[in-house]
Amino acid sequence: NSENYSQIKGEFIESKKTQGLFAMKNLSTETWTLKKKDGTTTTVKKDEFAPLLVGNIIEFGNGNLAEIK
Repeated sequence: NSENYSQIKGEFIESKKTQGLFAMKNLSTETWTLKKKDGTTTTVKKDEFAPLLVGNIIEFGNGNLAEIK
């Protein structure tokens, strides 16, 4: 649930290829939804990455989301 702060659900990772490019790795059992700036959507399953690019929105579930600005 969104009020459980005792578990790590994601991790920020810097690209090994491109310095300064970051993503969030899904460490949870929940599947996230990534809405890209171009309007397309994709899922982010456990151990997959959501790129932290301006305009992207990550929906974590339970009404929790992050918009990259």
